[in-house]
Amino acid sequence: MSDFSNQPQGYAPPTMGYMPPQDPYALRVGFGKRLGAYVLDFVFLIIISVVTPLVLGMQQPPPSADMDPSMMMDLIMSGMQMQLPAYLIMLAYMLVEAVTGASIGKHILRIVVAHDDRQQGAISLFTVRWAIKNLSFIIFLLGVIMGSMIVVFISLLPSLIFFIGCFFALGEKKQALHDMLAKTAIFHKTDVISDDATAAQVA
Repeated sequence: MSDFSNQPQGYAPPTMGYMPPQDPYALRVGFGKRLGAYVLDFVFLIIISVVTPLVLGMQQPPPSADMDPSMMMDLIMSGMQMQLPAYLIMLAYMLVEAVTGASIGKHILRIVVAHDDRQQGAISLFTVRWAIKNLSFIIFLLGVIMGSMIVVFISLLPSLIFFIGCFFALGEKKQALHDMLAKTAIFHKTDVISDDATAAQVA
């Protein structure tokens, strides 16, 4: 038998079956893999933005050096409106995450959005998170459709806020700002607790 006589006063030996406390955020996907998914999505979106105008044969005349600022702004807006088909295809690409809980990049890396307690999410949860995360693009797209440079410039503010918020995923809870607001986290698909598993536990 072990001798506990030399232990300090108040010491109690560990009980059988004792398990040390575990990190409650250990199963959440951290910044590195999330960044990998973002890079994949960014590359696909760049391809869409470049290929679409080429396929549709859209060309914009280059600005002249003596063009006044107002005409320059009009030319920039005209160029963005010519890109509208590409923006709409990019929107459709991005909506994959709102419907399935994972962007194409996330699907490739087999990670997915879920409730922050690992419970499987539904489209309502995915849509709320997607809308928060992509607020800047939504405002930008509205600005292009409306032909308003003011609205386009306004879209830069949430873009900056949520860009900085992405780095919150470096923290202990591994949640970006949009995750905190939507009460979500990113997990490997195999670590998400499905609705079927929850129902089985209740039964």
